Amino acid sequence: MKKNSFSLEKEVRCEFIVSEKRKKIWQKQIAMAVEVKRICEKYNIKYFIIWGTLLGAVRHKGYIPWDDDFDIGFLRRDYEKFCNIAKKEIKQPFFFQDAMTDPEYFIGYARIRDSRTTGWILQNPSPKYHNGIFIDLYPFDVIPENKYIWQVQSFVIKNILEKLTSKDNRRYQNYRSEYKGLVYLHKLCCTMFNWIYHPKKIGLLYSPYEVEDGYWIYAKDVKRTIKLPFENEFFSAPAGYDGILQNVYKNYMKLPPKGKRGVWHERQIVFDPDMPYLEFYKNRNKEKRYT
Repeated sequence: MKKNSFSLEKEVRCEFIVSEKRKKIWQKQIAMAVEVKRICEKYNIKYFIIWGTLLGAVRHKGYIPWDDDFDIGFLRRDYEKFCNIAKKEIKQPFFFQDAMTDPEYFIGYARIRDSRTTGWILQNPSPKYHNGIFIDLYPFDVIPENKYIWQVQSFVIKNILEKLTSKDNRRYQNYRSEYKGLVYLHKLCCTMFNWIYHPKKIGLLYSPYEVEDGYWIYAKDVKRTIKLPFENEFFSAPAGYDGILQNVYKNYMKLPPKGKRGVWHERQIVFDPDMPYLEFYKNRNKEKRYT
């Protein structure tokens, strides 16, 4: 497996201290992103870095110094193709995580995790949930231009997701056919307009709130991709990145105030790039027992 060659030594970027630990998190994520790139290039699948990862590539030629995640996007048809292939191609220590491979993962997009590490999302305390350091893989779907059609679609999506993530979701694990039915219904609801419309806008439909918060893009901006440098690698990025970043971040080349740097996942995720998440759970349970 190829090692990422950037230095792990602590350094200052944009007046922010990037610790050795953060560098190790980056190293793990880039290794997984390189695996995604390998699969996409092998099977001719179109992908593109997006959100903060895209912003980092454009503004910093790598990570935003205070960031700790990596986001990759696909058009829906490419996403489905990638997921089907990735379940066979991705091997340990990496793990392909979606609603079918992880019994407690109730999200409408996929992740790749590193089993040798901990990226514990605090709202997911069960050791059955794979909590290694991860990268996010997002499907982009057509957003209906008719607001009434969109309201109906988003209402259905919201209700399906609420049922999947409800407190009695373990019932669906006991009746996997019923649970799978909800998962496929969510996918169908997200994708059906891809069959009908030539899209003007596309967005993340795993939650209607993401679109309301500005997490949509113009389809024309991802029609063509280019290569952008990112730390010691190159990844595909939307050729229309300027329009995307302006839409989401407005004046995106301007740095946030110092007090708002480094708080994106504060109190949401616990990272340990040197400890497998299962070992992390064991140590955590021992500490609870004796406190």
